Amino acid sequence: MLYVSRASRYRVSFRGKQKIFAPNGETIDERPRIFAEFTHGPVPDWAMKQVLKRLDFGFLPDGWTPEMQISSFDSVVAQNQNGWKDSEREALEEHLARQVGEDYILVEPERAPKPWATYDKLFARKGMTQEQAVEKIISIVVDTGIDPQLVIDYEQENKNRADVIEAMVSLSEVHVDDGDILVGA
Repeated sequence: MLYVSRASRYRVSFRGKQKIFAPNGETIDERPRIFAEFTHGPVPDWAMKQVLKRLDFGFLPDGWTPEMQISSFDSVVAQNQNGWKDSEREALEEHLARQVGEDYILVEPERAPKPWATYDKLFARKGMTQEQAVEKIISIVVDTGIDPQLVIDYEQENKNRADVIEAMVSLSEVHVDDGDILVGA
């Protein structure tokens, strides 16, 4: 998960270094210190749009922009760099979620919208096979002029049904030029 702070340097402590002792008092294991170290620098454009909407930067010196001020923390990247267990990363994310507010926010990529409002209901219809649902999707896309890429994007983020994606890729390869249909142009 990606978190962005309005401060150029920011850190959230979660757990200090811990020693685990055996009944005889001998150290048998150590848990590493865990904290979120926000790194100064750019974030993806989709994240910056959310930052500009949701964080207040107050007064910035002349010539400064919010982009020059922010720092970010990616919990998955930090997990890989620090060798944290999934449970440790998840616990840190829960800790960060409780403190989200004025100093930092959680930013998430925008989800692809449904190609149309009743899209998911096609697959829930009783008696309709997967093949029939795919045919119906093709029919709706062709009849309404919906961009097949909308279906591809939504499928890839959700069910990822290969047959639907393949059908939409095939449709997107059909182009209309001066009234003539050109396949694979």
